[in-house]
Amino acid sequence: MRKIAIPGFRKIQISEIVFLLLVGYIITGILVTVLKFGLHMPRPSVVFGSYVVHSWEIPDSPYSFPSGHSAFAMLIAATFWMRTNKIMLKAILLIYIMWVGLSRINLGMHFPFDVVSGFAIGAFSAWLANNVLFSLKKRYL
Repeated sequence: MRKIAIPGFRKIQISEIVFLLLVGYIITGILVTVLKFGLHMPRPSVVFGSYVVHSWEIPDSPYSFPSGHSAFAMLIAATFWMRTNKIMLKAILLIYIMWVGLSRINLGMHFPFDVVSGFAIGAFSAWLANNVLFSLKKRYL
């Protein structure tokens, strides 16, 4: 497999990034779905009423915890975070995840704890996918 150079990142294989994002996506999707439909935590508009908290979009599920958008944003950010030493790129990734998290709260879709929990799930999934890749490379290469 040929490695490519993306400015600011170590030389990486596209297949590695695809593998990490795919495995992380599966892990994140399972964790978010199990928690959402297992705990049945209501959205802010249900708790406080639609006159106090108005949701600006139609939710994909009636449940709030954890924030899937925040989890997947953190998965992407953490995957690339582990592959760069550039402060500017890390700052951009940090702004990206903060923007996603704050927007979910501002839109009335999630409580802050939902967003923070989503971030934790996304970071865990990226870490776990990275460990799976490392184990496979150690075993087969």
